[in-house]
Amino acid sequence: MLPVSGAEQLKTIEEARLRPMLSQSIPYSQLVRPVPCSSSGRNMFHSPSAFARDPRLVWEWYAWRRGLVEGAAPNPGHEALAELERYVPEFVLITQNVDGLHRRAGSQRIIELHGNIMRSKCSLEAVILEPNEDDTDVPPSCPRCGASLRPYVVWFGEMLPQEALEEAFESAQNCDLFFSI
Repeated sequence: MLPVSGAEQLKTIEEARLRPMLSQSIPYSQLVRPVPCSSSGRNMFHSPSAFARDPRLVWEWYAWRRGLVEGAAPNPGHEALAELERYVPEFVLITQNVDGLHRRAGSQRIIELHGNIMRSKCSLEAVILEPNEDDTDVPPSCPRCGASLRPYVVWFGEMLPQEALEEAFESAQNCDLFFSI
């Protein structure tokens, strides 16, 4: 099963609650969609170069988005896919969504191709981990090497995580029926 981003609620969530970020004088269009902020094609929040330019701003923007996701609930589409999984023992959900709403709806066998906004990874070692609770740095530091942590999402110019991509290919090649929603 490969639901496309229509099941993701982030766009709706963002458009409904952008006002606090507008106070930072960031154009609305750059908050809603990953548009270039210069002729070089750099993206405001969705690229390694944006994080290198201003890691604090990027981390804070993703922290704001995490808060929106925490307040969101799975929709009937998420719930229907979780219900289908209960009846199909070999069911695998391959998603591009980063919001974790499929898991919150009850899906168990999920491959998150674009990562998960609720998780972090080391910007140097690419290890997925969480910051120490007492870390007050913004962005927090990697507890292993001290580099900045970044959101565990695929940014423009990055490859999909190899393990998730291989697992998705294998699931697709070995299935009897493939739905793309």
